[in-house]
Amino acid sequence: MTTSAATYDYLKGKICPYCQSPLKKNADAMICSACGTPHHRECWEENKGCTTYGCKMNPTTEDTFEVPEEAVDIGDQTLESIRESLSRQGVESFIDCPNCEKRVEASATYCKFCGFNVKENKFDDASSDFEKDYKRRYRDKLDVTRKRFYLTVASITIIVISFGILGFMTVKKLNEYFASDQYIIKSTIDAWVEARREKDIVRIREFLTDDYEYFGKDGKKQDLNERLKRLEQIYSKSGPEITIGISAFSMPADSTITPNNKQATFYENFKAGKINEKGTKTLRLYKGPETGEQWKIYREIFESQ
Repeated sequence: MTTSAATYDYLKGKICPYCQSPLKKNADAMICSACGTPHHRECWEENKGCTTYGCKMNPTTEDTFEVPEEAVDIGDQTLESIRESLSRQGVESFIDCPNCEKRVEASATYCKFCGFNVKENKFDDASSDFEKDYKRRYRDKLDVTRKRFYLTVASITIIVISFGILGFMTVKKLNEYFASDQYIIKSTIDAWVEARREKDIVRIREFLTDDYEYFGKDGKKQDLNERLKRLEQIYSKSGPEITIGISAFSMPADSTITPNNKQATFYENFKAGKINEKGTKTLRLYKGPETGEQWKIYREIFESQ
């Protein structure tokens, strides 16, 4: 059996089974004369023959010997008569292809030049079972690829939306917290403590109402003027550095708490010169027209520990 380049009409729509790629127009192709399967020439040469399983042109197919139907008993023929017979059979072992009229082996099923089925006197259907299976597998693979793509896009979309919602909720919560009385009051108290550390009497006064009252560890009350004078005395004797540390800040609620009246407590460690006071401080704060809608301290209670 031999092979040769094939015409495009026969190759159109065919798939090379070796590389599973289409046989394009003007491709250098080979057609197996035994089974009619087309291949790229380089695929045929690399495989050293046909790739169809069981085809006798497939190099992996085991050689078998079949007694030809036309075999005859030579009886007592001489060597010369046998040679003459073989020579005559060799001349008669080729036939003309009914389609392209080129000479092909009489035992060939397909014309090696045009792919015509010389046994059945017709061209085989363009879509072979292999091509149908190849196209089906290609469509299945394409469907899987599309599903994976859509799943990936959907997953990314869900993640982006989730992060968007989470970010929105976080920003909303932060905005609500920064606008809350708790945050504003805590910031006010931090600024008041910083003014005390800097011994700035003018700034300290800005955080106190006109009816401010202070109750010390001895339970005695001081009004605004008395408290400011006491602070001036402490600062004048304390030296350059004052240490004030606060912790355990909270805003407990009781029956007196209203939108304009709040309470804050914290633990304070105050050091100024020889003075060292540790204990819990409770502040009452008020916000209204009298304070310019700003939170200010109207009562300060110190409980020593």
